[in-house]
Amino acid sequence: MQSLVNHGLLGFSNDDYVRSGHIIESLDAAMKVLHRVPAQAGTHVEDAAKADLLQLSAQLMLLLDRPDDALQYFEQCMKHVPLSDKGDRQARSCLIAGLQCLERNQIRTAWTCLKRTLDIKGVSLQVQVESCAAMAALFFSLGMRRPAETAAKHCLELLSVDEPTHTTPRAILRVLQTEFMALDLLRQHARLDDLVFWPRHDEASRERTDLTQALALIAKCRAEVERYGLLTSRLDFLAVLLQIAYSGTHGIDKALAHIDTMSRLGLGAYVHTARHELALACVAARQGDWLRRLMHCYSQAGRGQGGQQHNFEHDYCLAKLGELSGRDDTYITHYRQYAAQALVQVRRACAYITVPTTFRQTTAEIVRDDIASRLPSRYRRAYQFILANLQRRDLSVQHVAESIGVSERALQLAFRAYLGMSPSAVIRQCRMERIRGDLTEGAAIHGATTLSVAQRWGVSSRSALSSAYQSAFGESPRETTCAPI
Repeated sequence: MQSLVNHGLLGFSNDDYVRSGHIIESLDAAMKVLHRVPAQAGTHVEDAAKADLLQLSAQLMLLLDRPDDALQYFEQCMKHVPLSDKGDRQARSCLIAGLQCLERNQIRTAWTCLKRTLDIKGVSLQVQVESCAAMAALFFSLGMRRPAETAAKHCLELLSVDEPTHTTPRAILRVLQTEFMALDLLRQHARLDDLVFWPRHDEASRERTDLTQALALIAKCRAEVERYGLLTSRLDFLAVLLQIAYSGTHGIDKALAHIDTMSRLGLGAYVHTARHELALACVAARQGDWLRRLMHCYSQAGRGQGGQQHNFEHDYCLAKLGELSGRDDTYITHYRQYAAQALVQVRRACAYITVPTTFRQTTAEIVRDDIASRLPSRYRRAYQFILANLQRRDLSVQHVAESIGVSERALQLAFRAYLGMSPSAVIRQCRMERIRGDLTEGAAIHGATTLSVAQRWGVSSRSALSSAYQSAFGESPRETTCAPI
């Protein structure tokens, strides 16, 4: 279910696609409704409804491995979000950018966008849950099971109100929790102990789930979500994976049939994920013949899909295939590639995703990636001009507009459409980030006052600094550092 979660499809807009698994039919249905809505701007409700449909269509495109089409729908979506819904525009923009970055495996920017979504005031329940669930899937893909479980639990707490519209997202999140347990147990298999990217025994005092307990938990979850064919199919597949890994070849035909069904439904991203999961189970069961068939299918489908984690696990499986086949040269070649790529992923996990208490310590570089990724190329140059001139006290929207040859109104409309923020708000936010960065790095401790630090970034008023800083970070500069103002 991580594929569904990564694309933000938690069933708020449409229960039928989760219940049936017919993604393409759901897309067709969404398009028919969309085309019945007038092209010109209508009422606030009509615009919001059309924006929801466009976002749903874009997310379906991502699930069907059509990122270019998804980008077009996302851009149309932002044009129809009512201008009066400032918080929703900004939050939706961040969520969309985060989902796109997840699709491109840009972990750092994806995390920044998703986290910023939760920091925006007045965010709808749907956006909160989708962002937090995507964080959970992102954590787990980086081998961080405990934060992933915490994030998934938080999502369920957000949906604690018993409403009919929450039934489907709750079902998906329950399956997601079960998936975390099952896939962790798979990767903890003794024959996968050199899968170095996955942490081994992360809590010495914690007793891990064994196969019998895991299968019982899967069966319990299946009974809870039995009305959803796609979810029950995923749970059945997880049970088969564990049986293959810990009991031998029993069920490989069932696993392949599941993958074939998902392929016919057009779920390309999920198919690549499932193949790698089955390949790991075959490595654990030492089934070289089946592993060879899976690797052949993967090479035919194209290695570029499925994300970098799957690519380096692909090399791991090829290395193990060489070991099982007695081909030492193949084993060594692929194991070297796997080790190098796994190290890159570990470094990324450490550098980009830290413990929750440090989430607010966002560097200027991460913020730059976040905002720039949401702007068209022309207005990205305007943003770059802002970053290069933050120290100018006279920096104005007029200066920014002149730098790229557009009117102030055009600049205002573009920033509000794609960021949900005015250029002035972007300038203010960037300055506050720079000031906070200097304060947290100890600039004030070395003799500089907070105001002098702020003046480096074009802020000369104590009252303006205090109000903007409080609004941005929920605390005063004095609370960030003990330096005098």
